[in-house]
Amino acid sequence: MKGSFDREKRGEMKKIGQFIKKHKVLFIVLAVVVVIAVVVAVNVIKAKNAMSEVVQETYNLEKRDLVNTVTATGKIASVDSEQIIVTAANGLEITYFDLKIGDQVKEGDLIATFDVTELERDLADAEANLNVTEGQSGLTVKGSELSYNDALTTQAIDAQRNAADTAKAQADADKAYNDKETARSEYEAAKDSLETQKRYLDEYNSYKSGYENMQSTIDKYLETAANKTGNEAKDYAITDSTSITSSLFVTGDDSTLDGYVARLNEYKSSYNSHLNDIASTTENIINAEATVASKESALKAAETALDSSESALETQKRSQADTTRRDANSVTTAQNSLTSSRLSASVSGLSGEKTVRQLEAQLEDCNLKAPISGIVTEVNFKQGDKYNSGSALVTIEDNSAYQIVADIDEYDINKVEVGQRVVFKTNATGDLEMEGHVTEVAPRATSIATSGGSNNTTTASAYKVKIAITSDISDLRMDMTAKLNIVTTELKNVFAVPRSAILKDDEGKSYLTKPDGSSLYVTEGISTDYYVEVSGNGLTEGMELLIPMDESAYDIETIMLDAGAAGGM
Repeated sequence: MKGSFDREKRGEMKKIGQFIKKHKVLFIVLAVVVVIAVVVAVNVIKAKNAMSEVVQETYNLEKRDLVNTVTATGKIASVDSEQIIVTAANGLEITYFDLKIGDQVKEGDLIATFDVTELERDLADAEANLNVTEGQSGLTVKGSELSYNDALTTQAIDAQRNAADTAKAQADADKAYNDKETARSEYEAAKDSLETQKRYLDEYNSYKSGYENMQSTIDKYLETAANKTGNEAKDYAITDSTSITSSLFVTGDDSTLDGYVARLNEYKSSYNSHLNDIASTTENIINAEATVASKESALKAAETALDSSESALETQKRSQADTTRRDANSVTTAQNSLTSSRLSASVSGLSGEKTVRQLEAQLEDCNLKAPISGIVTEVNFKQGDKYNSGSALVTIEDNSAYQIVADIDEYDINKVEVGQRVVFKTNATGDLEMEGHVTEVAPRATSIATSGGSNNTTTASAYKVKIAITSDISDLRMDMTAKLNIVTTELKNVFAVPRSAILKDDEGKSYLTKPDGSSLYVTEGISTDYYVEVSGNGLTEGMELLIPMDESAYDIETIMLDAGAAGGM
């Protein structure tokens, strides 16, 4: 029974084996699916366990100092450095020079002398030439001064003489005017006298005219009366006659013929009594007319003399003006000549004096003194050499005050300003932090070489920045490398949170999250690589806030992958 069972079992197993062999691919696929299912089941269980272990990170708000810096590397350098080049000594032999690198010198110390034999000879020649030039210039100036003084003297003499001549011409003109006025007065007086005599003669002749008129009137009356008869003729009156009313007739009330005859006789007697006056007056008129003619001639002569004297006065005035103008021009010309001579003397003297001063300065420079105190860092000649001014004889650097010179990349230079605080370290001083401040930022960039690999060297633009050192410099040396942190922004004791703690809402406003899930809106300030300054209502020191987790922390696939990586198959 047992053997038959075994045979049957082997037969079934054989059939199963044949079935499996026949369906080998199917069984391989089923096996893979089973394995994957087992792995997924295990990872799901691990993922659930991992999700149950996720803990939300929190932090407590606190105040801190925020600092932004620009990092750079610089070199320690002297604040004052002098490369001493003695141009005046070019080609001269160095007769004294005993400095070597590392020697300390003080400002004003004699550090070198040169053979100045040739310079001294040149100076003597220059001084002799200057004396000759100054002597010649002095003679020229002296001559110009004499000409100028002569011009002034001539001007003064001519002015005095012209003033006297003009005064005399004016006096002559005044006298001629007075003479003319006198002649005019005498002429007018002669004319008045003539007119008076003529009036007298007219008056005397009026008696004759009155007599003749009276006689004519009487004759006419008698002719009229002859035609009258009787009492009419006797009583006839002629009071209506106009011709007998002349004021030259003798006065009376009788208007009868007898009265008129009486008047006629009286008038005739009066006329006869003035016959001598008429004769003398006629002679006076003749004499007066001669006097008028004489005075008129004298007046014309006086007027001619006045015109002549006035013309002479005007001629003298013009002559005076011309002489004054000519003398003024002569003085100006002489003065300009004197000024020109002095300027020429000054210029010629300046040229010679400049040569003398230059040679004196060269001699002074050939006794070379230290311009600053410091340490000798470069020596290019020795005593006995012929000096070539194309190279510095010696370089002295002040080792009592140092600064840092650094090249700042063009991407950072706009952040750097004069006055900013600088913290630095050197290899020689280890972790010791030293301080300084920016004193100078170059306005233009320089090119510096940068290495991009063993066979790749490029250039970039950088800006020279100088930094004054405020810390103790006793452990520093020139050319030490300084690792710099230039503080560009710095805030003390402000609320700051990790950058990842700040979220943005749909409007772009910044907020923080409290543990209860509520939001606290804030305003962002300056930021560093990790922290951001925040301000706003509701911020208190020590308050608990959440740091939001990355959304991937909640993703099941990520959790499963993390779980698998942590301990999967």
